Amino acid sequence: MGILPDEDYTLIYHPDPWPGTGLIKLGEATSHMCYLGYPYVMIQIVGSCDSGDLPIALDDNDGAKIWLVLSDDLGDDHMTGWNPTSYLFESRLITFVDTNDS
Repeated sequence: MGILPDEDYTLIYHPDPWPGTGLIKLGEATSHMCYLGYPYVMIQIVGSCDSGDLPIALDDNDGAKIWLVLSDDLGDDHMTGWNPTSYLFESRLITFVDTNDS
């Protein structure tokens, strides 16, 4: 199915195990239908956040999973819903070392 138009999405770091306790919200935006010879859905997330090092110590993975999920499927620090056909998932895990001194 893919990203839906006119929906609120959040870019997240999702640690394992489920439900991802310790989840970090990296940014959010509303998706929009666009046309460039064909219809497609666009979402633009702008800004920055202080994520700290990723993955966190309690994550079962060797790297961080970054997902784009429906904002309505999130609690404060974990997933509360599951609509995977409307999400974008990682294709590779990442490691991020926070070098910000502040």
